[in-house]
Amino acid sequence: MDTFTITISAMPAHTTAALRSMLLLLEPALGARWQVVDKPPADVVLLPAETLARLKGVAGGPDELPLYLALGNDGDRPSNAYAMLKRPITPPRLVEVLHLAEGLIEKLRAPKDDLLTVPLIESLEAEGKSQLAPATFDARIRTTLRAATWRLLQDPIAATLIDNERRSIFSHLPGAGYHTRLTLAEFANMFRENPPAVLVELSGPERDTLRQARDFKPLRELEWTFWICSRSPWLRPELSPEKRYRLRRWPDFGRLPHYQGDIRMASALMAQPLTLQQLRERAGVLPETVMNFLNATYAVGALVEADDTTVARHNAPKAASTAPTGLRGLIANLRRKFGLAAPKPVSKPVLRQAQDAA
Repeated sequence: MDTFTITISAMPAHTTAALRSMLLLLEPALGARWQVVDKPPADVVLLPAETLARLKGVAGGPDELPLYLALGNDGDRPSNAYAMLKRPITPPRLVEVLHLAEGLIEKLRAPKDDLLTVPLIESLEAEGKSQLAPATFDARIRTTLRAATWRLLQDPIAATLIDNERRSIFSHLPGAGYHTRLTLAEFANMFRENPPAVLVELSGPERDTLRQARDFKPLRELEWTFWICSRSPWLRPELSPEKRYRLRRWPDFGRLPHYQGDIRMASALMAQPLTLQQLRERAGVLPETVMNFLNATYAVGALVEADDTTVARHNAPKAASTAPTGLRGLIANLRRKFGLAAPKPVSKPVLRQAQDAA
């Protein structure tokens, strides 16, 4: 498996330490393919945008190594930078940029006559049999299963993921879902192992062939498997660690891959709304496990935010009886007005006081 190197230059010590920690935490999403080195040479050099702009003699760009990644505020990207990260850096943006860098680095490393080489992939026939299709594809990216799936979730395209032996892992068709011949258990194990993979963009004829599969699964199930089995150390942007969440329905644990901790967290969130920290303490799991579960349940539409009004209404004790309303309430008022209502029963304490007085 190819590895890539990155170095951090001209940054304050605290910024360098924070970036190193972030890269370490992002290792599951990056497929453990990136190594941080202390100084050049490296495939990618991360440095401040203002510093890179002053380096007139550095050509940079997408045509040679190293690739210069600029860190700065709002403003124009230096011409010698292949990409720019705006402060503050978010994990999804850093993962996206490094995934882009992987493809560029592999092209720059490869001989010029091999740039257009595309591996064969397993395609589908109408009868459901498999065969090796001719090389009719437009683009490929060598990566890992998790990294390629993350890319598809961010930027959906018609594509197939294959392993090193050119066997299909799964295919994705926008608007239809995803298709795989693997069982759910096999599919989950593949994500846990995170093998090297090739993301192949499908041509028009291959998309038409893929449509004949007729057994596409919802994309939300793919996203569930990605989050549960990937141990990604961040919350998706729609969620917040400070807010309280609850489950609107029980996840389909009979079919979807899961761990014992996921069942404990589901039980806790079905009972009452909890924050990320409260859920971690209640279920006794690691913080990234809680993040994975919240991300996954949100993906399948089972997680909802519980605001203060909802929580108060959920926890409020139910009244023993309710006052009559509508026509029934009007009749009851008229009966009391004309003395036709039944007398109210005397409570036991009042009756005992009357007996004592006698």
